[in-house]
Amino acid sequence: MLFASASLNCTEEQLAFVEGSRLRQMLRGVNAIAQSEPVALAFESLYEDLAPVRFACDVLYWRLERPLADAASHSSVLLEARSSEDLAAARELFEVLDKDGSGTLDRDELLSNALLRSLGHCEGCTCEGIHNCRSVDKFMQDLDADGDGSITFLEFMLSASRVLFGGRRVAEAGPEVIEALLVERGKNKDKVKDLERRFQGILATIRSWEGTEVSKKVLEENSSRARVLEGLLTGAKIPDLAKALQVMYVDYFPLRVGGDLIFKIANKHMSDT
Repeated sequence: MLFASASLNCTEEQLAFVEGSRLRQMLRGVNAIAQSEPVALAFESLYEDLAPVRFACDVLYWRLERPLADAASHSSVLLEARSSEDLAAARELFEVLDKDGSGTLDRDELLSNALLRSLGHCEGCTCEGIHNCRSVDKFMQDLDADGDGSITFLEFMLSASRVLFGGRRVAEAGPEVIEALLVERGKNKDKVKDLERRFQGILATIRSWEGTEVSKKVLEENSSRARVLEGLLTGAKIPDLAKALQVMYVDYFPLRVGGDLIFKIANKHMSDT
């Protein structure tokens, strides 16, 4: 089953090489499930009993397995020469620059921010970052090892200290640059916000069951629904898991269908008991 799979266990250092903050959050959630016996047992019962949940978990496994395997391979090589602090700082800076969340940096993204100018790489430049910039072109040439027109996190991590900070450690220089560059991203898409509100409503309802007479009665049973309820109540109190489940709910339709089904069944049990 997905949440018992050793292939999805990972460290924070390995997670830094997974492209996309939402994928990393989902993997943290999977780790949180594996570390909580009540939550793991609840998912096991749901996986066995409900076909839509089984399909949703399989989809998630297929989505997460390859990125994590690639990340583990990259991290094992790079961590021999870089500290975990440098890795975390580089990832944070990379994501501030990666405005479209694609997992790579392109020329337009570098032109649209003040990274190079703020670090003194544009001294004497008059292009103002519009269409043609020699500093950006040189930066792309220095970091884009495979010449495909985009910079991956691995390429960025390998050269950031030398090219951007003159040999200073990324952990030392990165935070001050991030503070200067960080801006509101404006991710207020109506659909995303609506789904996030819907998920938060589900989460609030589950949390409201804690300590009620109905939940106490169900938890006394030796039944599948008791295991599921205990897992829901426990999981609702784990921040990494709650954040991960929200990402899954918003981004993946099969997982949203599975989540709505779980909530509908659990809510009915709580109402009928």
